[in-house]
Amino acid sequence: MKVLKFGGSSVGTPERIRGIRKIIESQTVPCVVVISAFFGVTDQLKQISQLAAQRNNSYKFLLNDLISQHKEIAGDIIENEKKEFVFSGIDILFNELAETLNGIYLLRELSRRALDQVLSYGEILSSSIISNLFDESLYIDSRSLIKTDDNFGNANVNFDQSNVTIREFITGEERLVIVPGFIASTVNNETTTLGRGGSDYTAAIIAAAINAELLEIWTDVDGFMTADPKKVEVILDTADTKMFMPRNKDNPRVEYLRSTLGIKKEALIVLYVGSFSALQGTDILLKAAKCVLEQEKNLFFVLAGGRWNRDYEYYIRTAENLGISSHVKFIPGVSYIRTLPYLVNLADVAVAPKRFSLQSHGKLAVLMASALPTVVFDNRINRLFLDSLGIYVKEVNAEVFAEAIISGMNETDNNNLREKLRERAVRYFSLQRLVNDMQRVYEKVAV
Repeated sequence: MKVLKFGGSSVGTPERIRGIRKIIESQTVPCVVVISAFFGVTDQLKQISQLAAQRNNSYKFLLNDLISQHKEIAGDIIENEKKEFVFSGIDILFNELAETLNGIYLLRELSRRALDQVLSYGEILSSSIISNLFDESLYIDSRSLIKTDDNFGNANVNFDQSNVTIREFITGEERLVIVPGFIASTVNNETTTLGRGGSDYTAAIIAAAINAELLEIWTDVDGFMTADPKKVEVILDTADTKMFMPRNKDNPRVEYLRSTLGIKKEALIVLYVGSFSALQGTDILLKAAKCVLEQEKNLFFVLAGGRWNRDYEYYIRTAENLGISSHVKFIPGVSYIRTLPYLVNLADVAVAPKRFSLQSHGKLAVLMASALPTVVFDNRINRLFLDSLGIYVKEVNAEVFAEAIISGMNETDNNNLREKLRERAVRYFSLQRLVNDMQRVYEKVAV
């Protein structure tokens, strides 16, 4: 028997989930599949619960967004004859969650016990939805398998009890078994969580208990590091500040790009540069675009991607479903040298919706060098690049991001901001700084 765990952005979009289905269906031995929450949902649930504890009614709007997000994914991947059943199950779970949040709202208190209860719904929802992709499968709530103490938020596993329960439920099972990761329960059946990375832990606990022949941790990342961090020198991304620089919009190549895209000269342009994926924040950006376009019609979003655009067609369909495709221009395979330096000059404001500090953000150097006001989430890596010059979004929320974009449009004539962005790029993120850093590293190695 094998144990497979799927998490991260591998459960971020319907396309990725269909990829998971193919992987599972290709297995030749019985499997236990552990599922994480859909990409970004755990952070959203935490934010919603914190707002509820603050008696901030906006938590209800975010909860509705989360319901829509799960129904959109389910509607895309579930067969028609099962949709009513699956949607009914989603409604039941969200009704339970709403009751818990209402209690937090009334008490104005978010205990660790209550937070665990809220966060558990991320994995329960994703795993129950995905389980309906398989006719011959057995869904088991991992809270009935894994028993812990009451150290809510980072519970300690009672292996003696858990191993017995896991073996009773799973050993000898020929059907595909699907369980939610991250969650467990106390002997009193109170929901607990296993801490960050808890879904990996869930998979390992089950694999050890049933003596699985193999444990596979599946995720979907832009890359991985294999070097000893003690031997790694960190050098920040740079931009060619002679290639990327402010240019007038009447520059012939800039005007050519505008006419090629079919955008009138008086229209405002919001630019995104990067691959199209949930990890890069494309989902939030398109939802924010819809909010912005409801207020400002004379505006276009230009999404310029590199050659690696796995979900290009998915996001085109998403824009169509949101009713904004006429104001969203997708440009896959943009040449970094021939096209991008002029494309950034076409824009009035830039957006860079990566959410996590663990991701680098080299495109910010390009946008700064081109003196573009830029809307970003407020995290460590974005602060490192932009310092006080960014237009920061403090909540991972499409409506809040939309408000920041509108605010950014008001900065298009702020020449002082543009000059400071350009100055910072030249001073800290130019190729000359890269040369200096490389020289420093080589001198260190040579000692």
